[in-house]
Amino acid sequence: DEGANVVLADKDESGLADLASDLPQDRIATSVGDLVEVEANERMVSTATDRFGGIDILVANAGYAQTGTMGNITIDAFRQQVKNNVDATFLSMKASWDALKASGGSVVATSSVSGLAGDWNAFAYNVTKAAVAQIVRGCALDYPEHGIRVNAVGPGFTHTGLTEPMEDNEDFKAKMYGRIPMGRGAEPKEIASVIAFLTSADASFVNGVILPVDGGLTASNGQPPLPG
Repeated sequence: DEGANVVLADKDESGLADLASDLPQDRIATSVGDLVEVEANERMVSTATDRFGGIDILVANAGYAQTGTMGNITIDAFRQQVKNNVDATFLSMKASWDALKASGGSVVATSSVSGLAGDWNAFAYNVTKAAVAQIVRGCALDYPEHGIRVNAVGPGFTHTGLTEPMEDNEDFKAKMYGRIPMGRGAEPKEIASVIAFLTSADASFVNGVILPVDGGLTASNGQPPLPG
């Protein structure tokens, strides 16, 4: 919608094809692969450079969530979230880095409000989304050597395939929406529009920011309403 040529990368080949079929074919390309693998990221980058001549923007959005506390999460489940949330973010940025340097480009990663403060029963997710935030901050500090702005969005509860099962739980949904001042979850397009802003010239002096997109959730200190 903002006029960009877009390469979509995902391991779900059929889902990727369905999504791409609804987009302008002269400005879209797809790259199939699991972004926890180095080769998949290299293929994504080569697709962008071969088809469109370079990379101006990287949206590092691969991710995965699984509940559990330190006491009950398995080692395999923890490592799976590290691979999907931290490794995939790093690998996509690493693979794109030279192309982004050449263009003076911009990165927006997907952190979370769970990377800014903790969620109950989401130990590994909290850890990995905080790690994404620190990847962003660390790269932003190195701006003088590479000239790439690096930021992140920190979504709150958003209507996606990952959260769909949670929304079937009416008790959970009521509690979640009750904590959000705007009284609802975000639509994916509402996150995407903030990503578009962060990559635009309007955000030319924004660097190293983790921008909450949460309907006001993090405006609260967590306490319940006080008696008045």
